[in-house]
Amino acid sequence: MTGNKRDLFGDAIMASLENAERLLSDAEWLDIERSAATIYALSILAQEEFAKGFILHLTASGCIPWNVQTRRMLRTHSCKQLFTLILDFLEPDFETSLERIQDQQDALAKGIKRPAFPPHIADAINIIRHEKAAEYGYRNNWVDDDSTPCDKTARRIGDGYLDELKQDALYVDIGKTGEVVSTPLRITREMALAEFEKADRFRIGLFYKNGKMTGPSGLDFEKLSAAFKLLFNIISPEEYAKNWWA
Repeated sequence: MTGNKRDLFGDAIMASLENAERLLSDAEWLDIERSAATIYALSILAQEEFAKGFILHLTASGCIPWNVQTRRMLRTHSCKQLFTLILDFLEPDFETSLERIQDQQDALAKGIKRPAFPPHIADAINIIRHEKAAEYGYRNNWVDDDSTPCDKTARRIGDGYLDELKQDALYVDIGKTGEVVSTPLRITREMALAEFEKADRFRIGLFYKNGKMTGPSGLDFEKLSAAFKLLFNIISPEEYAKNWWA
C-alpha cells in the first residue's frame, strides 16, 4: 500500500474522532453526582476511539504497517488503552507540561541525558509491539531476567485492569456464590472527572482538518514515530541512531 495511505485511512480516522466526540458530548449532559460511573465509562470509550484514530494516523504516516496485527490492535480494548497512556504523555495537562519542561531544563543544566521516554511509556510501546501486535500471538519473553521489570502502570493496563474498571462502571458483578462483588457505585466522582478531563484534552489536541490528522506534534511525537518505525522494522537501528536524541 503506497502513495495514498492518508486518503485511504482518512474516512476511518475522521469517523473514529467523530464518534469519540459524540461519546464525550453524551457524557457532558450527565449529572456528575448521579451518573459518575456512566461518565467514567463513556470517557474511557471516547479515549479508546481517540486512540483508534491515533493508531490509524500512525499507520497512515508509515509508522505502523497495515496488517492483521494492526487490525487486531484496533479491536483490542487493552491495546487502545495503552495508546491512551501514550496520548496522555503526548497531550499532557498544563501543570504536567510545565513540570516536564522544568525537569528537562534541570537535566540539561546538570549534563544529564534523559532516556527517550519515561518507563511507563517505553514499556507501553514494548507491550503494544511484542504482545498486542505480535505476529504469532502473545509474547512475554521480551523482558529478560536481567532486565528492569516491566513498568507496573503499563503492565496493569496491558493486562486489562482499566478495561475491567470500565466494565465495573457499567455492570453489577456477581460472584460464584451469588454475592455482589461490585457495583458501578465503586466509581467515584473524582475518577469520572479525571477520565473525562483526559478525554477532553484528546478532543482538543486531535482533530481532522483539510484531509489530515492534526496533532499530536513536537519532539516527543517524533521520538514516538521513530520508535514504532524501528520496532516494526520500517527503519533500521542505524537509521534510528541518526536521530540526535537516540
